[in-house]
Amino acid sequence: MERITASGLANKLRDNLGEEIVHVRDGEEEDMVEEELETWNKHLPLEEREKVREEIKGNDRKMSDNLEKEISLYRCSDITGKLEIPLIKKGRLHYSDLTEDDAFIVEAGDLGVWVWLGRRSTEQERGGAMAVGEGFIKD
Repeated sequence: MERITASGLANKLRDNLGEEIVHVRDGEEEDMVEEELETWNKHLPLEEREKVREEIKGNDRKMSDNLEKEISLYRCSDITGKLEIPLIKKGRLHYSDLTEDDAFIVEAGDLGVWVWLGRRSTEQERGGAMAVGEGFIKD
């Protein structure tokens, strides 16, 4: 995750005219020219490098694996005349799992809870999804 985030930031900076990107390998900071080193120390002081936690190997893979197991999708539908909110899927979700006719709750453990309201969902479905979603948050 950290590498993806850093790569995205580097791409944004690259696109800004006049911005320069300096690549520095860990442990080779002293090889930078003085101006780069001053800028570096202004934002990330080398004297405080011991405060940076060590990389946790496999952390991104672990997060991805947890998402596969922890994400739950619930459909809020009143097509039978009564509001029903069954679990319809666990694991990786796709946009095609959602329909315009219903409301949905995505429950992803520590990452949070989201409510998706289909364009043609009813007031009862929307209200039920919001109430149950808030219940997930409180639990």
